[in-house]
Amino acid sequence: MKNRNGFTFGQLLLIILFFASVISCNQDEDEVIVGNQNVIGRWKGIEHSDSINHIERQLIFKSDSTYKYEISEFISIPPPDDLPGLLYVLLSTDIYIGQYLIDGKNVSLQADTQINTNFLFERSDTIKIDSFIFEECKFEVLDTFLTLRYTTYRANTPIMSTIKFLKIVDLY
Repeated sequence: MKNRNGFTFGQLLLIILFFASVISCNQDEDEVIVGNQNVIGRWKGIEHSDSINHIERQLIFKSDSTYKYEISEFISIPPPDDLPGLLYVLLSTDIYIGQYLIDGKNVSLQADTQINTNFLFERSDTIKIDSFIFEECKFEVLDTFLTLRYTTYRANTPIMSTIKFLKIVDLY
C-alpha cells in the first residue's frame, strides 16, 4: 500500500529502524547502563595517604543486587631488628552488608547488617541496621574504575565527596 509520498509501509518502517539504530549507536558508552552489569564485581578503593597508617576499602557488588562494603584500618609497628621496613597490623574492620538499587546514574546502598571487628581488643559485634552507606550517591564506571559521588555533612553543611575504586579481577 502506497501513501501520497510514494513510500510503502515497509520502506517507512525500514527508515524508522535505521534512524533508531543510528541514534542508539551515537550515545556515549558510559552513559548507557544495562541493569547493574557495569558495577558487578570486586572493587578496591584507591586512596592516597601521607600517613604511615592507612585504610583499605573494598566494595563487592553481586548480580543478585546485594553488596558488601569493607573498611579495614591498618597501623604500622616497628619491626624486629632483623627485618627492614615497617610491619602493618590489621587493627579493625567494619563490614556493611545489604541491598543495592541502581536507577540511571544513581545507586542506593542500603545496609541491613554491620559487623565491627576490633582485632586489638579481640572483639566483634554484629548489628542489625537500616541505613544508607552513601547519601545521594551517583556512580560512574569508566574502563576499570568506579567513581562514587555522594553527600557528606560537616557541621550540618552538605559537601560533595568522591571515592574511587579499581576493579579487581579474580584469577581463580
